[in-house]
Amino acid sequence: MSDDFLLNPYLFLPQLIREKFYVGGWSAAVFWELTDDFPLDIWVMSETPLPKIYQHENIIIRSFPVSTDAFEGTVEKEKGVLISDIHQTALDALLYPMAFGGIQSALQVWENYKAHPSKDIKKIMSHAYKSGDKKVISFLLKEFAND
Repeated sequence: MSDDFLLNPYLFLPQLIREKFYVGGWSAAVFWELTDDFPLDIWVMSETPLPKIYQHENIIIRSFPVSTDAFEGTVEKEKGVLISDIHQTALDALLYPMAFGGIQSALQVWENYKAHPSKDIKKIMSHAYKSGDKKVISFLLKEFAND
């Protein structure tokens, strides 16, 4: 198990975390190539409060609470492991900057999303409306006013 875990720690997340979760935050930003940074931790987002930190082998798994609606912006990465889609990842950077290592890293993710070929204004706005965060919705409307 140890060698497999180090090669692909995502495979063992369902065994470590019994609650509904998705890989998000900085980990998802790396997956979607929205950051050049490479955090050593795995970030998971969960609607149920989890311990802030799990540790297994050399991997630290950090959790962050999110709304139920955030799960609609996920895709299956590995068998049984969800990851936020690129649009939810960018939105999460605006909603939960601490899950990206702070505001500076979250803004880098946001800027990279805006320049990404997969950027989709309709999809990110759909995710934003489901989040219900009026400040973020207003910000997105201003950001995309000329698109």
